[in-house]
Amino acid sequence: IIRVVITKLSGGTEEISATFTVGSLVLTPSSISEAMIKGSTRAITVQVSSPGQLTDVTASNVPSWASVTPSSGITSPGSFSILLDTSTVPVGSTVTAAVTFTSSLSGLSVSLPLSLQALDGSALLLGVSPTSLDMIGKPDTGDTAAVITITAHSAAPTATYSLTCDESWLSWTISGPANPTATQTILADTNGLAEGTYTATCVLSAPQYADVTIPVTLVLSPNNCLPVVCADIKVDVPHSITFSQNNGGELRDKNGVETGFTYMFPHKPGSGTALDAYIPQNLEVDMAKGELHVEATPGIEYKTNNNANNLLSFGFAAPNQLTYLSTWVMQPYDANTNGNFEQAGVFFGIDQNNYAKVVWTTYKEGGSTKYALMMVVEENGEILLDEKAFVLNQPEFSYQVRILVDPFEMKVFGDYSLNGVLWFPLGEVSNVPGEWFSFDAAGIDPIIGTRSFGGISASRRHNSQTCIFRFKDFHLKVGERPPPEVDFEFTKKSISINHPTNMAFGPDGRLYVTVLFGDVYAITYDNNLNAVDIDKYTTLPDDLGDRLTLGIAVDPRSTANDIILWLAHSSPHLRGGGLNSGMLSMMRGSKSGGFNQISHPVKGLPRAEADHAPNSLHFKNGKLYLSVGGNTGAGGAIREPSDFGKREEQWHSAALLELDVLNSNFDGMCYQNGQNPFGRDTGCDVKNWATGLRNSYDFVFHSNGQVYATDNGLGGARTGAFPVRPTPPCFGFASADPVSEGGQNPLQQTDLLYNLKKGKYYGHGNPARDECVYKDGSYQGVDPHPDFDPFIADLGMHASANGIIEYTGGSNGCPVLEGDLLILRYSSGDDIRRVELSADGLHATKITTVAFGFNDPLVIRQNTKGDLFVAEHGSGKITSLRFKNC
Repeated sequence: IIRVVITKLSGGTEEISATFTVGSLVLTPSSISEAMIKGSTRAITVQVSSPGQLTDVTASNVPSWASVTPSSGITSPGSFSILLDTSTVPVGSTVTAAVTFTSSLSGLSVSLPLSLQALDGSALLLGVSPTSLDMIGKPDTGDTAAVITITAHSAAPTATYSLTCDESWLSWTISGPANPTATQTILADTNGLAEGTYTATCVLSAPQYADVTIPVTLVLSPNNCLPVVCADIKVDVPHSITFSQNNGGELRDKNGVETGFTYMFPHKPGSGTALDAYIPQNLEVDMAKGELHVEATPGIEYKTNNNANNLLSFGFAAPNQLTYLSTWVMQPYDANTNGNFEQAGVFFGIDQNNYAKVVWTTYKEGGSTKYALMMVVEENGEILLDEKAFVLNQPEFSYQVRILVDPFEMKVFGDYSLNGVLWFPLGEVSNVPGEWFSFDAAGIDPIIGTRSFGGISASRRHNSQTCIFRFKDFHLKVGERPPPEVDFEFTKKSISINHPTNMAFGPDGRLYVTVLFGDVYAITYDNNLNAVDIDKYTTLPDDLGDRLTLGIAVDPRSTANDIILWLAHSSPHLRGGGLNSGMLSMMRGSKSGGFNQISHPVKGLPRAEADHAPNSLHFKNGKLYLSVGGNTGAGGAIREPSDFGKREEQWHSAALLELDVLNSNFDGMCYQNGQNPFGRDTGCDVKNWATGLRNSYDFVFHSNGQVYATDNGLGGARTGAFPVRPTPPCFGFASADPVSEGGQNPLQQTDLLYNLKKGKYYGHGNPARDECVYKDGSYQGVDPHPDFDPFIADLGMHASANGIIEYTGGSNGCPVLEGDLLILRYSSGDDIRRVELSADGLHATKITTVAFGFNDPLVIRQNTKGDLFVAEHGSGKITSLRFKNC
């Protein structure tokens, strides 16, 4: 309080008083708490303010692990710096203090609390999720994006990070603080990049944190499922749609009515995507007439054009049956055609370079307009068939056009009808490539499940006017074919589980089923094989994200209340699979407690760029055995485009591996310490037990002491080559030209059954192991490899023989089958084959069919009662079979 006494000139005094509130020193921040790596220092700027100008602020009570600059004569308003130093603070300890700042002139004072924790720097890491980036895009379409989440260490909740990447096609948003988390968008610019797989490395840095390396894989492909859903593309046969109703699906007409078709053919690679080929404004469903009206464009699937639009189609399982594809072309003479090769009809094929079509067409000849039904078959841009049947100009006529797809005779046949009763043949082509029938599962996106498609085609070709063709109905029908002879009958029951890949029974009686990207289902059956309970466990994808999961085994230490599952998995990409992304994970739990425990004891196993990967795994005598597919089509890397890319074989690829995982000293960390991924120094305890197996999906330890395995033969005409020379070293790119033309491509090979022996070689080359001789050497004109062991049975061309068990019988079983091998054919056959063995088990004596009618059966298992269980990958079913007679 200030009082003033005033003496007046006129005499007398007057007293005036006033009350003032004195301000205080204010510090920003008002306290400091830091967690820092032992031995590090950090300078922090502190702002100071006061009611007026001060120049004499002084610091006191400064601890030994801090210093203030300046320590006296601090100006307010202004700032000073406080330096924290952890060199004298023990690791794990937290020290505190309160520094006092005082102005002697004003008498103002303020305290600054300090807290400092010293951390072990080797344990301080930024959290990054996901730990690697797998990006997918289309060439020359701009940016594709991925997002990572960055999390600061719990003891240091704020981290100012920066990100750098070593490839110019990668960019990222500005760096910033993780407090405690932040998201960072990483962009891959696909402009100027061709189809293929690209890799890069990004490094995440932050002061006082260890750098975090983020591997990036970018897979560019012009083909994808847009504008439809991949899982909806493939339909069961028979399948029909009529246009008198809304048929569902993503492919709509200009009014938003769903056409019912499930797939849209893209243009040729590099010329556009399926989105470019889809023109909904040119489509109209007329429900009153039950017709689909297509306004044709000039685009066409013919030789090098490959620019047809609105090729509405379905995917289907072509190897499973005779299939008829048909549609009606209604009164095409009224479509405003004028002899310029306008056409409309039905087609079957795998792309616009490989197809068969039956169409109504019109063209000029000798100055007059001609009309015809025409069949065209094209393979890799070469016309194999161009047949016409001339018809009169009959405006009232409509034509039913049809294609027969015959996977058994490897042919396509075309015909047409005026009334749907009398059919007139147009043409036939035999020796159609196996790819057309989707025999070989390698390279097929398993979400789609096929590379075979059929649908409608329309083009106005050289006509500059509007042409509208009218289609009525579309049918996929099964052709008649005598069923195979079987001696057994079953009661079959199925439950739906999408994309099952492997199965194993646990000691709790449940059937454990892996699906494509890592989920595990556990099925409880009653005594009548009714599925009474199904549990789903997402433990693996919750921990690592999606993983291509193809194998499961039950640990022998498991009990009914403590189940230990081993899962074989790798990069989720079916093309551009990550190098050495193969892993084995151990998942532990029970029905009552769930499966919340997971670890990853084995890492760095081979994975092909294609879908050859770690496959089935089984325990025997306390050791775990795992089949791993090859990185190449036939042992040698090739430069030519293929699903396998240019990746060479590795020490553990194309082999049956032995892993002593129950040994406490076992080291499963392969190639984790900077080893050459194509070298022999793996850095782990994984061993090769048998080698030269191209893609052995499954194997079985038989009660006779033998080991049997199926192996998939080379499927595509240009997807493989054996090593460049038959003697080591044989690394390098081989020629994909056929052997008959001087190259190293053996072309398509049959599937085989092997009796595996430790240390033996089964013919799929591997330069990393000096296995340079392909099969028995006959393709190269040399003697077999010294360790070569031949097959015991030929399982046929295009079989995709995968699942295998020894049938052991049971109370509901079939004694006559006991000791026989049961093998599934995923492609040609779609059946269970019985292989009878010689008394010594060294030879196959007879092969017959046990059951048929499955949809891409992949794995077979048996319960203790003798019932069979088949995972049908194509239809997404687990089918149980109980013998009715034997």
